Amino acid sequence: MITRKEWQAYKKKHKVPDGLHAKISVGDLLEKFDKGKQTDEDLEKLEKSLKFYYSAAKDAGHEGGGDYLLKAVNSEIAKRQEAAARAPKTKPELGENSAKFYRDLVTTLNKHHANLKGVRKALGDHPELFAKGTDEKLKAKADKLLAALQTELDKLFAWCRKEGDTIDISLAHSRRLSDVTSMPHADLIEELDKCLETVTETADHIADKF
Repeated sequence: MITRKEWQAYKKKHKVPDGLHAKISVGDLLEKFDKGKQTDEDLEKLEKSLKFYYSAAKDAGHEGGGDYLLKAVNSEIAKRQEAAARAPKTKPELGENSAKFYRDLVTTLNKHHANLKGVRKALGDHPELFAKGTDEKLKAKADKLLAALQTELDKLFAWCRKEGDTIDISLAHSRRLSDVTSMPHADLIEELDKCLETVTETADHIADKF
């Protein structure tokens, strides 16, 4: 924010006369703000007074002086808003019960993720199990793997539905992964990876709460 000295220099250079507003001394306002705590409330009060001064200066044919002051205030406001936007967000304080609730959610999500990731790795490591014309022995292994995957997915989706609006993974993926035995291998891998990514993102989002 500009100082009394800077305002006086501007007035002298641009021949702005004293007393354009009968009740407002811009120099005194600037000095008070400069020596005060300079809170947002102080800045708001200064801006309000300078707007009154601007009107008087404009009526007297010295609009430039009013513009100079208001631009300085607006610049200070913008600087503070930018600093506030860049400042790290403070997490709200959670009670112990709430913190435990969110910790339990993250723990459960991580367990589901680990279980699903293990089956996902087996699916990716053994594409031959899902090739057309595979023999009965390999087909039995594929069926066993798909059954294990469906069991883990059903457990995840059932748990998500039980938690309600807190977890939306079931809403996002349960329809596409409701019957993994009917899905082509490549499509299954793609949808499963999307689901795993959502589980991770959800766990990270919840972890940010505590």
